[in-house]
Amino acid sequence: MKTKKNKLTISLLCFFLISIGTVSAQLKFGAKANIDVADHKISTKMLNTKNRMGFSVGPTMEVGIPVIGLGLDASLLYGYKKFSVEEKEKQADISNYSYISVPVNLKKRFGLVPRVVGIFVSAGPYANLRLGGGNLKIKDEAKNTYNKFKAKNFEMGINAGLGVNLISKLDVGIYYRCKLTDNYSADKGDIGNLKDKNYQTWSVGATYFF
Repeated sequence: MKTKKNKLTISLLCFFLISIGTVSAQLKFGAKANIDVADHKISTKMLNTKNRMGFSVGPTMEVGIPVIGLGLDASLLYGYKKFSVEEKEKQADISNYSYISVPVNLKKRFGLVPRVVGIFVSAGPYANLRLGGGNLKIKDEAKNTYNKFKAKNFEMGINAGLGVNLISKLDVGIYYRCKLTDNYSADKGDIGNLKDKNYQTWSVGATYFF
């Protein structure tokens, strides 16, 4: 009986060590950078806000999951967005926005020429933590004062990407991001007109794996 238990223990230990080795072999670390290439808009009766500049940069990691043939990647990115406001019915201004973003994606890779070129698709949720900015102020013409609205500190949504992999080291792709949460609190009078749950951004990005 002891012999069987010992064999079972040794077998489980070997399986565990092999599994760790397999995961380690599939684990990659790198650096990611994205630049916004398409305007995102808040279409309201008062404002038309356009993104003039935006980027994100930071470390990333990817781990392969051979059992299901997919990978899982996660990043910790610093992001910045600069705004310009086109006046409509009222004068308004939005302060530039900085944030920390944590996207987590499932990724599927397809090899075209082994170790030379391939393609990938990815999709998953993301969460943003506001560091500063994003606050809105709208001029009250009657009182000649500004009503101020503070941006929410937390944002979440979904993102998806499509791109190519070169020499197993470099991912270059185009990414779509859709915000699912509101920009401002719902209890701020007429601010409901300024909320946009379909806030969308297109960006191009590159990831280099060490």
